[in-house]
Amino acid sequence: LAIQMFTEKTSEVQPGSSFVARLRTSSDGHPWIGKAIELGATFILAEKSPAELGLTVPETVTYWQVPDTAETLAWLSAAWYGFSSRQLIMIGVTGTNGKTSTVDLIRGILRTAGCKTGMLSTLKAMIGDYQEPLELHVSTPEAPVVQRYLRQMVDAGMTHCILETTSIGLAQHRVTGVEFDVAVITNITHEHLDYHGDFETYAQAKELLFRSVANNDPTPQKPDAVLKTAVLNQDDSSYSRLTTIPAPRQISYSLHNPTADLYVTDLVTDPAGSSFTLHLAGQKLPVRSPLLGIFNVANILAAAGAGLALNISPDAI
Repeated sequence: LAIQMFTEKTSEVQPGSSFVARLRTSSDGHPWIGKAIELGATFILAEKSPAELGLTVPETVTYWQVPDTAETLAWLSAAWYGFSSRQLIMIGVTGTNGKTSTVDLIRGILRTAGCKTGMLSTLKAMIGDYQEPLELHVSTPEAPVVQRYLRQMVDAGMTHCILETTSIGLAQHRVTGVEFDVAVITNITHEHLDYHGDFETYAQAKELLFRSVANNDPTPQKPDAVLKTAVLNQDDSSYSRLTTIPAPRQISYSLHNPTADLYVTDLVTDPAGSSFTLHLAGQKLPVRSPLLGIFNVANILAAAGAGLALNISPDAI
């Protein structure tokens, strides 16, 4: 079976396409399977059987019924693009607030350290200096899009990728099949509950990123392989639950607690930004940032923690 492309939209179906019947909170692709077959789809991925749908499937069409089309699509997409994340050092950043800022900060650290870096956020994809805006949305792109960009990054010679990883993206398997090396949390607050329903379900979605780091074995072909690491916010309510997930390495950061691996002293904030002393790996580093607000100091600490996890020198950080 040669699969030409994956799509959830009958408007995109061409002869030889694969049609994915997704069950979402507000839509169901199963009623459109018959139309997709009429338009030439030869591979159907579905959660309901043809009998349930009253469908007769032609012999020329492969119909694969699975427990979760989103999860299966993620793994098929990863395979389709050659499991590209196995050839990149993958940094996932999640949290209620500050994800995009932290992703940008980590990219700055990596580039200063001379790493060839790709980035995928909710807003844009960057492959080295090349930038491409994404479709307007507020979550991680769907799995085929994520995997396509990872493939482009590998082909362009990138060694590192930072992926902004939303709770919805985790819950909907958009980053399933991505082999993360470093997981970073900014914070978890009582927001975004419209989709998840309650705080516990939301927090469990965030946990998926850290469980993937804890469960992933080192991949031999990765460039400059690093120890799988969780970067945790000691000042946040998420800290106590995420420390129980047994990542091979945990790095903590705090705005004020000297027991953390990274913390700050001499913090001064003003309308022009902030200045502080960053305590990192036994060194005291003076930092001046134009970013406004205490929350951005926390984002800086999260990014510096990722740099430490990636064995980047304190000076470069």
